[in-house]
Amino acid sequence: MQPYGVTSDVFADVSSKQAKLILSWYNTIDKEKADKLYLAAFLQETGKILISSDIIQEDEDVSFKSEIEMTNNIAQVEKAYVDITTAEVTAAVFEHWGFDEEFIEMIKHSDNPSAAPEEIKEYAIALNIVKTIVPINKPFGDSSINFGLRKARDAGYDYEVLEDMLDDILDVIQPE
Repeated sequence: MQPYGVTSDVFADVSSKQAKLILSWYNTIDKEKADKLYLAAFLQETGKILISSDIIQEDEDVSFKSEIEMTNNIAQVEKAYVDITTAEVTAAVFEHWGFDEEFIEMIKHSDNPSAAPEEIKEYAIALNIVKTIVPINKPFGDSSINFGLRKARDAGYDYEVLEDMLDDILDVIQPE
C-alpha cells in the first residue's frame, strides 16, 4: 500500500471506517439497503492492493504517492497511471470470483454513479459519497467531508443527517 502512502493497517482502518459510516448513515434511510452497502463499502477499496503492486513494478511509486497525497480525486490519478480505477479493478476481481451481479455493479459504478444502471444508481452514489468523505489519503479531512456532503446534497439526500453523524464521529476521533 506504499504507493498510496499508507500501511496495511491504515488501509484496513479506512475500509472499516467506510463500512461503519455507510451502515450508520444508511440505517437512517433503509436498513435493507444499509446491509447491502455495508459489505460493498468494506471491500470497495480492494483493487488498491493490485494497483499498488502495478505502480511499484512500473517504478512509479514516488510520483504516484506524491499525486495521491494532494488529490481530491484518487480515481483520476489511478486512471492516469494505470488506465483503470480501484472500483473497476475491484469489480473485475469480484466478477471473476463469482460475486453477486448487483454487488459487483454498485462497486464498479462507484467512481461514476451517473453511468450506473438505474437500479444500481442509489448504491453507487452512496458508495461514492462515503469514499469521498473517508478517502485513503485524507480520511475525515475537512475538504473530504465538505466535498462528500455537497455530493450528498446534490444527490437529494438529507445531508444534514449525514453532517450530524459526521460531527458525532469527529467528536470521538478528535476530542476537544
